[in-house]
Amino acid sequence: MLPVLSYFTFMDAMVYLSYGFIIIPTIQVVVSIRLEYNGKIRLMDSVRRICKWAVPTLYLLTMSFTLLKYFLT
Repeated sequence: MLPVLSYFTFMDAMVYLSYGFIIIPTIQVVVSIRLEYNGKIRLMDSVRRICKWAVPTLYLLTMSFTLLKYFLT
């Protein structure tokens, strides 16, 4: 059994942030399906188009700030 650590490591932060970002596409799919069922195809396409670049950009920015926080302080 591994010892219990009383601090949060960089690897912990990466894993938790990655799991958090896995939820975003799931929510986006649910929203897109609801919009499609309600006949709002243009809005669905807009959401898809925005999420296509916004989610990866936000992920990279978040990981970059996490990297800076852990290795420059």
